[in-house]
Amino acid sequence: MRDFVADTLGTDSTQAAALAALGTLGSGVRALSANATLTAADRGQIVVVAANGVTVTLPSTADVPDGWFVVIACEVASATVAPQGTDVIGNAATSVALGANHATILVRTEEGRFVPIGVAGGVGVGLLDGSAAAPALTWQSDLDTGLWRPGPDRIGIATGGAERLRVTNTGVEITGQVSVSSPAVLFTHAGAGHQVKVNKAAASDTASLLFQTGWSGRAEMGTAGSDDFAIKVSADGSSWATALSIAGSTGAVALASGVTIGGQLAFHRGNLLGSVSQSGGVPTGAVIERGSNSNGDYVRYADGTQICWQRIVTTEGLTDNPHTNLWVSPADITWTFPAAFSVPPAVTITGTRSDRYGGCFLRGAATTTSQAYRNWATVMTSAGVNLPHSRMAIGRWF
Repeated sequence: MRDFVADTLGTDSTQAAALAALGTLGSGVRALSANATLTAADRGQIVVVAANGVTVTLPSTADVPDGWFVVIACEVASATVAPQGTDVIGNAATSVALGANHATILVRTEEGRFVPIGVAGGVGVGLLDGSAAAPALTWQSDLDTGLWRPGPDRIGIATGGAERLRVTNTGVEITGQVSVSSPAVLFTHAGAGHQVKVNKAAASDTASLLFQTGWSGRAEMGTAGSDDFAIKVSADGSSWATALSIAGSTGAVALASGVTIGGQLAFHRGNLLGSVSQSGGVPTGAVIERGSNSNGDYVRYADGTQICWQRIVTTEGLTDNPHTNLWVSPADITWTFPAAFSVPPAVTITGTRSDRYGGCFLRGAATTTSQAYRNWATVMTSAGVNLPHSRMAIGRWF
């Protein structure tokens, strides 16, 4: 027992010096079968509890010097070791319970408390459970930092009186911020698969992964402020833009405007229709553009195709008679296209009346902006009579 105590306490302390003189301080064995209070004279004694329920009361720390110690062993089912008055065992314990074949060494330290070093079942060194605020294994200059036992099969690590880490029989639980400084972090499976779980208390809270540059946020992915999954980016760490959002209730995906595919702008219902444009023959605007004015309607496509059309009624009268049974408009009619072409288009103008009115014929080639034509019929038509007809031009706007 003397060797065990010396090895446990070390060779550089007041307690070790006391053990060197153990033979002269009281090396006897004292058996107790009833409650008893120890005194300074019991220094170095081995006290054996031989009856169940016995309480061994330690002397007041005021009555014993630094390095005073006693060994208490329990040969029965249970015994109790208690301090006097406001004294404590360890950091805060008011008593220590011993079971069968348990033993403890109690040493009075310079801080004015008894430090227990226990032996359970004769094997290994045992400690009090302690707590996060008062760990069982600590440092004399930092009493609220150390190890404690939260419960069966559990070890807790506390700093500043608060639990930081707990090791259980199923894994490790960490309380507070975790900082890892390493070239890489590996998460691998223990079986068929592996999951990384980020949990939050309420939907309005945040569960996310934040990517930083120089400790300033640049990208974030997760459920921030709701249960919708989102990917956000920032150029300065303060102003954020949502690039992608997935509704938690439906799975519907929302993308920010300006999405490109292969470096080209993606088309959608919002930009499919609009003003078409091009640069060097490559479309840069909408897919389809449609418009109208007093000259008719037109539609332009991103590939350069343009179609102009108009249904019109003229009343100029067919009074010219260049040939027998053929009457024509006395002057050219000019259709100015509602939108200009890049090259002269193909033009078709047809009459739409089935009586007396025959049709239309073109007068010369079209230009990029207009086409001249006249109406014709097999009988003369006086001015003021409606001559309905349709006009269409197909070509390219670039």
